[in-house]
Amino acid sequence: MDDYEAGTLGERLRNARKQEGKTIAQLARQLGLAPSQVSKMETGKQKIPAELLPAWCEAVGITLAEVYGAENLHHFAQIPFPPLIARL
Repeated sequence: MDDYEAGTLGERLRNARKQEGKTIAQLARQLGLAPSQVSKMETGKQKIPAELLPAWCEAVGITLAEVYGAENLHHFAQIPFPPLIARL
């Protein structure tokens, strides 16, 4: 099991970012956010907008299913994602 599979959504995204070797500042720049926003989202102090998740996942090299956790994979089999997001 990879490190990013444990914890909350923000923790999984943070762990994936660290595994990718990116700093908060690098990720924030890539997503068009302030570093403080990324930090707050990773720690759960600010909600992560659903529309931001595909770009965030792509930036840190994981899929939407991975970030939501193995325990929720069955939900993704039922959701008709657009082709671009389905590849994530």
